[in-house]
Amino acid sequence: MIDLDGGAAIVTGAGRGIGRAIALALAAEGANLVLTARTKSEIDQTAAAARNSGSRVLAIPGDAACEDTAQTVVKAAMDEFGAVDVLINNAGFAITSPTYKTEVEDWDRVIAVNLRGPFLFARAVAGQMAGRGSGVIVGISSAAGLRGAPVHSMGAYAASKFGLVGFDESLAESLREFGVRVFTVCPGPVSDAGASARRDPPPEPNPRSVTSTDVANAVLFAIKSLPLAASGRVIDLYQPTF
Repeated sequence: MIDLDGGAAIVTGAGRGIGRAIALALAAEGANLVLTARTKSEIDQTAAAARNSGSRVLAIPGDAACEDTAQTVVKAAMDEFGAVDVLINNAGFAITSPTYKTEVEDWDRVIAVNLRGPFLFARAVAGQMAGRGSGVIVGISSAAGLRGAPVHSMGAYAASKFGLVGFDESLAESLREFGVRVFTVCPGPVSDAGASARRDPPPEPNPRSVTSTDVANAVLFAIKSLPLAASGRVIDLYQPTF
């Protein structure tokens, strides 16, 4: 298992909502962090809060869908901490548009952030994790990645999140022999995830809503408690089976 105290973790989309909650939960466990998101002011705020736990933190602004960002962030982590123990692929983007009205560039952007980004970051860390025989990668998908988006206007989002589940399951199989664990957390509506006109539309009131802290706790559970034999497991927070 990973000892988070003194280990190093990368969190994408760490400026607010789920990413911020995960970063602070990891810091509370003693992990050192490399945080990335597009908005520098937001990751700087998360970094400052994480440092209050005694963690060493790097905050690197960038677009998670860009190969240069993944390479820059992982190199910085390796240079500063010597290894990457944990990768949290959290950065996400959503649009609200019926599929027949969705612009191609909007579709491409959703797929780029939600699916290409996790691939780029996972590819960048997998080699050194496999070489050390240790590491954990956690993808933040969605209930919409398991059973389709509950609203007709989020087809691109659902497609990207289904893709992330499949990617993580495949990644788990390819890295299992090297001792690297891969998990996917799938929340339903997140009551405090934050909202904008183009990203994270506010959820409808739902008794199955969770908070960002709930998602962070599920991530910690996977990192700290699930063994290699469980690698590839999907943690469904909308219709939990345990």
